Amino acid sequence: MRILVLTQHFPPEGGPHAYRWGWLTKAFAERGHEVDVVVPRWRADGEDTEESVVRAGPGVRVHETAARVSGVQLRRRLVNELLTAAAAYRAGRGCGKADVIIGTVPSLPTLPVAIALGLRTRTPTVAEIRDAWPDLLGEWEQWGDTGTARRRPRAGQLVRRVMRRIVPVAEAAYTALQRRAGLVVTTTESWARVLRRRRMRRVVVIRNTSMAISEPLPLPPARPGGALHVLYVGNFGRAQHLATAIRAASLCHQEGVPVRLRLVGVGAEAEAMRSFNSRLGQPAEIFDRVGVDEVPALYDWADSVLVTLRAWQPMEWSVPSKLYEALTSGRHITVTAPGESATIVEHAKAGHAVPPENPEALAALWTRMANDRSLLRTETDLGAAWVRENADPDELAERYLDELELLHHRAAR
Repeated sequence: MRILVLTQHFPPEGGPHAYRWGWLTKAFAERGHEVDVVVPRWRADGEDTEESVVRAGPGVRVHETAARVSGVQLRRRLVNELLTAAAAYRAGRGCGKADVIIGTVPSLPTLPVAIALGLRTRTPTVAEIRDAWPDLLGEWEQWGDTGTARRRPRAGQLVRRVMRRIVPVAEAAYTALQRRAGLVVTTTESWARVLRRRRMRRVVVIRNTSMAISEPLPLPPARPGGALHVLYVGNFGRAQHLATAIRAASLCHQEGVPVRLRLVGVGAEAEAMRSFNSRLGQPAEIFDRVGVDEVPALYDWADSVLVTLRAWQPMEWSVPSKLYEALTSGRHITVTAPGESATIVEHAKAGHAVPPENPEALAALWTRMANDRSLLRTETDLGAAWVRENADPDELAERYLDELELLHHRAAR
């Protein structure tokens, strides 16, 4: 088959999204398929902004379009995504006739571009909806809440009135677009169940997998002074609400509990978290993103790995990719997230869960763990076995290809 992938991130970029499509396209090509990837790239000032085509290995061509509007503010990101979506449409038209078109979400405009290309060329389309869109639109009032203020910010009355009319219409329109896809792919079973109830044509689960950890690590040793080492590696975004963890570490320090919280990553809220951490007296150690090859050393340092999400209903249907690494590592997992993430950890006996956005509950858990290190013991084999059963990369790639071939054959009848 010829497979066209429209995505927002691709290697050599870092992060779970880029990693996912790096290993999937490599696996598709190794099995004899041709893959074209369309992805936006940031260009330095003065660089050519025209589309360029590079090889990412045998059988994989990457069509790089220019990302034009920088910044993490929502308005600037939306403008950039609309512009890159238009460029993706042009690039996709130039790739020639594909057998299957895959549009990955986020970003949101990628799906309508994939649908439009599919209609133009009479090609079946796959909607890969990794996050719970469009349901996350319903949380718009809290998008600007970093968790660092005493009171949550509120939009003006006129803005709320307008948005309460617009959001339901936008959700219905986007759901209708999802129904146009011949196949919908999710990364969690709970989100797949939600979409099936919305009468999508076909919904399958192709999970993420561990990026950096391939086998269980030795048990962590006792720490000098009885310190508890807690590690977070990932995105500093609106969905993570890392202010909860920083507040919890501060509460522990106020009670004399020796908790060392280390946060490693980048994202839209990175600067806000650094400022908030300084305001509370540096209860956390904050570092920029590191390469995948440096992650195992961070896990060696850790006693417990933190997985955190907002207390939003759509977050009940999300599983951060870092959870697969943590399960593989055998390290204790601290989950402050709703829904499927907490359920997986409890089922695998891999750690403890507390309610999201509750720094007091999180501080209480870390205090118990610091005072009783036996709580750090996990069923290492259960966690690793769960990953092997549900997130083996070779099996995931085979299942994805089976679904793509089925879709292609149905469309060719």
